[in-house]
Amino acid sequence: MKYQPSLDGVRAISVLLVMAYHFGLNSWGHVGVDVFFVLSGFLITTILISQRHQTLGHYLGVFYQRRALRIFPLYYGYILLLAASFLLLAGPMGFDTNWPYLLTYTVNFAQLDPTWVSSAFYGHLWSLSVEEQFYLFWPFLIYFLSPKGSKALMVALVLFCPLIRLASYVLLSEIAPSVDAVGSMSALRADEVLDNLPVSCWDAFATGALIHIARLRTRSRKFWAWATLILGVATVGYGALLLSSQGLDVTCAPGELFMAVLHDRSFGFTLRNLGIACFLVAALEWKPLCTVLSLPSVVLVGKISYGMYIFHWPILVPFRRLLNYEPVSLSGTLIFTLYSATVIAVSYASYRWFETWFFRWKRPYAKTHKP
Repeated sequence: MKYQPSLDGVRAISVLLVMAYHFGLNSWGHVGVDVFFVLSGFLITTILISQRHQTLGHYLGVFYQRRALRIFPLYYGYILLLAASFLLLAGPMGFDTNWPYLLTYTVNFAQLDPTWVSSAFYGHLWSLSVEEQFYLFWPFLIYFLSPKGSKALMVALVLFCPLIRLASYVLLSEIAPSVDAVGSMSALRADEVLDNLPVSCWDAFATGALIHIARLRTRSRKFWAWATLILGVATVGYGALLLSSQGLDVTCAPGELFMAVLHDRSFGFTLRNLGIACFLVAALEWKPLCTVLSLPSVVLVGKISYGMYIFHWPILVPFRRLLNYEPVSLSGTLIFTLYSATVIAVSYASYRWFETWFFRWKRPYAKTHKP
C-alpha cells in the first residue's frame, strides 16, 4: 500500500486524545484507542489482501517479520526497563506477579485474574495485547476466505459483536472481580474489564477492513451524504434512548446525546467505529482535511505515536505526584503542554535512535496484484 501521510496525522490526533484523556482534560479521549483499532483494521487488511496471491509461507513470513520488527523491540525494551526498575527499586508494584502477562501480550485477559494488580506503568498495554491478538488470527482469515467470504465475515462482526458484548456485560458483571487501584490508575469495574477483551474490539477492526473490502474510498458523494445522515440520525436516536433509559431529559443539548453514545459500551462502540471509518475515508479523500493531517509536524507526531502511547503513562506519574494542578485550567493547560513536549521528546529519541535501527531488517512486500 502506498504511504499516506494523512494517516500519520490520524495517529497523531488519536494519541493526543488518549493523553488528554488520562491527563484529565476530557472524558472521551478513550475514543483515540478505537481510532487506532479501526485504522489497523483498514491498513492490515489492505496489506494482507494485496499479498494474498503469495504462497502461505511467504505471505505469513513477511507479514509477521515486519510486524515483529516494528512492535517487539520497543515493547520488550520497555518491559526490560520495568524489570530492571523492579529489581533495583522494587517497583512498579505488582510486576513480580504480572510479568508473564506482559511478556505474552495477554494483559487484557489478565484483568480477569483476581490477583492482577494494575499499574500506571503497564496497565495501558492492554490495547497492544488486543492488537497482537488481532495479528495472530487476521492473516489466516484474509488468506483463506474468498472476497465475498471476507466481506460477509466483516459485516457479521459489525452486526453481532455488539450483541455478544451486551450479553457478556450482563454475565461478567455477576462473576468478575473489581480490580484494585494502584498508582495513578483508577479502579476497573467488570464492564470496563470487558472493554479490553477481543469481543469488544473485533468489530472495530472489521469496520476498518470494510473500508477496503467494500471499496468505500471510491463511493460517490451521494453515498457519503446518505451515510453521514443515517449515522447522525442513528447516533442522536440512540443517545436519546440512553438518556431516557436513565430518566434524563432527552431534549437536552445535542452534546449530551453524543456524550452518552461516546461512553456507551454496547451499540455505542458500533456507532463510534462507523463514525471513525467515515473520518478515515475523509482523511484519505477530502483534500482540505488531508492537507492539514499531512503537515510535517503532525506527521512527525504520528510517526512516533507508538512510543508516545507506551511512554505517556509512566511520564504522567511524576507530573501528577510532583505538581498540584487542575487539569481544566490555565495552569493545567500549561502543564499539559510541558507534559506533551516531554512525551514527544522521549518518543522521538526512542524512534530516532532505537526503533528505526530495526527497520532496516524488514523484508519487502512482494509486488501487489489488484484484488
